[in-house]
Amino acid sequence: VDGLSLARTALIILYITCCSGVWLLEQPSSSLVMQHDRMQWLLDILGQIHMPVPRLQQVLQKMMSWHPNNK
Repeated sequence: VDGLSLARTALIILYITCCSGVWLLEQPSSSLVMQHDRMQWLLDILGQIHMPVPRLQQVLQKMMSWHPNNK
């Protein structure tokens, strides 16, 4: 995924959030998308508008580590 695509994705997520929408960014467990500069910027912005970023990060981590065979 290139930087331009991630920048667009971050802006779309920010727009959806500002419109009180719900979004889901589906990625494989090996994805490094959330560690990209643009996505880190997004998490910083969401924190500034009082979205519970730590909770969001916990949910993302659980989703990224979840596997159907884990019990």
